[in-house]
Order: sequence, then structure tokens, then C-alpha cells
Amino acid sequence: ICNSQIKDRYIVKEIIAILMMNSYRRIYLNLIIFMSTLIIVIIIDQLIKYLISEYVIQPPNYVYVLPILNLILSYNTGVSFSLLSVQFADYPIVLGGAQFIIVLCLSILALSHRGQLELVSYGLIIGGALGNIIDRFRVGAVIDFIDVHIGGWHWPTFNVADIAVCSGAFLLIWSAYSYKNLGATDNRNV
Repeated sequence: ICNSQIKDRYIVKEIIAILMMNSYRRIYLNLIIFMSTLIIVIIIDQLIKYLISEYVIQPPNYVYVLPILNLILSYNTGVSFSLLSVQFADYPIVLGGAQFIIVLCLSILALSHRGQLELVSYGLIIGGALGNIIDRFRVGAVIDFIDVHIGGWHWPTFNVADIAVCSGAFLLIWSAYSYKNLGATDNRNV
């Protein structure tokens, strides 16, 4: 073996080591982006729910904010928009457990993506879902308090976690649409 072959092998090993290091850095950065978004959503959601339920909404149990917005404390024992609330009223642990399994699957899916916008999107969705799961295990229902209405028509009451889930879903769809329109180039780290 001549010196040039040894040098070539050394260079190839160095290139592989650099690529591996960049791969680990990317994985670490992606994990930080995903987890920090998720944790921030949970903290904000739980803090606001605590403040609303303990200090803001005391009898008369609703606060007028704007002509189309009230704060009103309600407890959702069902799924989105209080669907199946009668069926799950006595089984919050079952519903919370099912939601937790879905969150685990979404987390695995989230960490397989490399785009930062996608990671933030999944962080919002999963952080919001975990915020509501925490309520189910702590209180037996999800604490909702935002009441948007026009006249006598009211949108189902919701909370900060629900806003995070919807925002994350919107960003995820927007990211997929933007990526599709970019063609072959990978500019998802926007």
C-alpha cells in the first residue's frame, strides 16, 4: 500500500466522521426545536388554565371581554367540540390514555422530519394535545374557557392548547404545500 492510498483512506474516514457529526448535530438541533416548542406550549397552556380557573373566572363564572368574546369556564369530558362527552364522562383515563398513544405515534413521526417548520408544527400539535391530556388526568376533563360568539351563535368553547393544535396543523399543511411547490429543492428549514 502506498502513501497516497493511505492518505485517500484517511480522507474518506475524515469525511465520513464529519458527515456523521453533522448528522448528530442536526438530530440534536431538531430534538431541541421540537421539545422546546412542545414544553413552551404545555407551560403556557397550563399556566393560563390555572390563572383563568383560579383567579379570573370566579362567580358569575363568565367574563365579558368583547362583543364577540367571553371567558367562560367549562369542562369538556369528550373529544374535540365536546363530541362523545356523555360516553367518556366516566372514563377520562381511557380517553387520556388513547390520546397519549396517539401523541407517542405523532412524536415518532415528528422526529422523522428534518424541516424546522415541520418540527415546530408537530411541537405545537403535540404540546397542545399533552396540555389537554394533563387536564384529563388532573381534573377528569379538559378545561376550556374561550367563548367566541356572534349574537346567539357560539363556537364550541376552547383553550390555548386547542389553538396550538390548530396552529400546528395549519403550519404543517402550509409546510407540505410550500415544499410541494418548491419542487426538488429542499428548503424546508425555513
